[in-house]
Amino acid sequence: MMKKTIGAAFPYTITVMIGYGFMGFAFGMLFEKAGYGVGYALLSSLLIYSGTLQFLLVSFLSGGASMISIVALSALTNVRYSFYGLSFLQKFKGYGIIKPYMGFLLTDETYAILDTVRAPAGISEKWFCFWIAFFHQLYWVVGSIIGSLLSSAITLNMKGIEFSMSALFVVMFIEQMKVSKHPLLGILGLVISIATLIFAKGMYFVSISIALIILMLCLVRKVGVIHE
Repeated sequence: MMKKTIGAAFPYTITVMIGYGFMGFAFGMLFEKAGYGVGYALLSSLLIYSGTLQFLLVSFLSGGASMISIVALSALTNVRYSFYGLSFLQKFKGYGIIKPYMGFLLTDETYAILDTVRAPAGISEKWFCFWIAFFHQLYWVVGSIIGSLLSSAITLNMKGIEFSMSALFVVMFIEQMKVSKHPLLGILGLVISIATLIFAKGMYFVSISIALIILMLCLVRKVGVIHE
């Protein structure tokens, strides 16, 4: 039964495998060139598992940033994951011992997919979601390890590779809008994010845009636009 569940989950992870594989590879190379070996790349990808923060970590450690600065910027960078977890509390109800791990695995791409797809008939929803999220982290970890191990043997211009994740997220956003019961809310969220990006700079963009989107959702729910 587990083999059948894995087989059902795997196809939904292929697009993320390409993006996470390349980005993890780039991180592993940069981390190795910064003076940190494959062991550190592995631990970072296992315990931090945040592309944005891990790339920032390379700059932090290379530039000798203080621990206070690292903690503060980490909190601001990853605050959105808290909202992801809160919105999935009901979905993860009954997940038992793997519930905390599932919350940890909620990256942008994983959240978008788990919010969109449903397990096929006869497949456990719980384990279907688990394997999708697990494979995503596996791709990132393996990419990081390979990048670290091959950094001294390969010279690549990695400039612009980060755009692959942006492109992947745009595709998933479009797919989510196709199945959403309230696609207008997605469009409003996009408009708010673009406006925030224009007027808010740097590390404050994510936090402000999330706060404004939540406020927007509360308002439309209060006036009866959405009921769930």
